[in-house]
Amino acid sequence: AKWLINNSKLPMELLAIGTINNKVNLLSGQFKLKKNPNKHFLKWRVPAILLATLFVVMMLNLFLQSRQIDAKTEQVKHQVEQVYQQAFPQQSKLKYARINNRLRTLLAEIDSGKNKTELLTMLNDLTPSVKGNTEFRVTNIKFDKRKKELRIVATAQSFQAFEVFASKLPKKLDVEQGALNSNQSGVSGTLTIRGR
Repeated sequence: AKWLINNSKLPMELLAIGTINNKVNLLSGQFKLKKNPNKHFLKWRVPAILLATLFVVMMLNLFLQSRQIDAKTEQVKHQVEQVYQQAFPQQSKLKYARINNRLRTLLAEIDSGKNKTELLTMLNDLTPSVKGNTEFRVTNIKFDKRKKELRIVATAQSFQAFEVFASKLPKKLDVEQGALNSNQSGVSGTLTIRGR
């Protein structure tokens, strides 16, 4: 038999080589291995944190705006219900969702001649004049059922806006213009409208 000379490795060397690929590590405390952090992660860590914070703040802002809009919508719905109740005290109290349909029904009855509500007739006749005059803004409407007249308090940018409004009214309505007052924000005045 031939003897082969083999460079044998020392036991500690074999142990060191074996631990290189081993995931278990018994070192702890000050001897614990420190991993090199990912340089790309360190570079983008601060912008990522800022972006996440900005996203959270934006979502919170959208949520708060949504809550405010919902609150304002509920307030406007309540106001519409109150105005409807004031305008039509003889009608039963309706929720916001049904008011629009009821007003359309009343206007249809006026057009067909079944209902002789002077207020709705006059408002229906005024609609084109108000829509066609962007400078003219109605701030208050009062209807006197006994006199069958509609009193409108309005504001406009000029005196001519009142004249334009009066000229666009249907011929079946008489308009009496009250005193007009001019101030820094524009012109305000009263119009009294009666049916002929």
